[in-house]
Amino acid sequence: MALVNPSFREINKNAYKARIAAEYASVQLQLTPNFEMGVSNKTPQFLDMNPLGKVPVLETPDGPVFESNAIARYVARQNNNNTLYGSSLIQYAEEIAITGLKRALNALNTHLASNTYLVGHSVTLADIITTCNLYVGFTVSLSRASPQKGGQEGARKAERRSRRRGTQAKPKNPLDLLPPSKMILDDWKRLYSNTKNNFREVAIKGFWDMYDPEGYSLWFCDYKYNDENTVSFVTLNKVGGFLQRMI
Repeated sequence: MALVNPSFREINKNAYKARIAAEYASVQLQLTPNFEMGVSNKTPQFLDMNPLGKVPVLETPDGPVFESNAIARYVARQNNNNTLYGSSLIQYAEEIAITGLKRALNALNTHLASNTYLVGHSVTLADIITTCNLYVGFTVSLSRASPQKGGQEGARKAERRSRRRGTQAKPKNPLDLLPPSKMILDDWKRLYSNTKNNFREVAIKGFWDMYDPEGYSLWFCDYKYNDENTVSFVTLNKVGGFLQRMI
């Protein structure tokens, strides 16, 4: 196999991937000498191997292979008597599965950070199927800490950052300068949660009785699509998503 690349005397991280993998896998690579970037990679012969004209390219009996990661994988698989893909096939399969799962969960977290639903503004089949698929994983094998990046090392770094922050003076919260409010929100929350009948007469009246205009302010929003608010739990989900995005 011949590795086509600019002068192999130069530092080239992309070519090093295949060359180092070849050393560990005991695979012989023939390096192409006298390669001139901008000239050699524009020839018809080179463009037949990689139409994009990029390096490195690996010439093999099965045909050309380009993109450095693909080349490194091809080289590593030429000799099964190495541990470049893990100590066993099952370990390699598990690592690939875990990597794919983390990538999918990260994408899901990123989407849901600014969206209440997977598609549109209401529950769709995508939400139902995704929830069912995740249910099995979280009840059988995943834990709360599983999706966290970095594992124990990440926790140690967070602990060190926390200690450093502890030695620094904490910034003052401007709200601490205000006098304490007479309204205790937890009291009204309990009243709200425990009210089963006569909600307006009990919970709403209780709110106005407890309300402290010196400590809190009220804001009202008009929803443009009130005709959509026909199902209570859907409306509550919309309100929850709206408040979540404000925080």
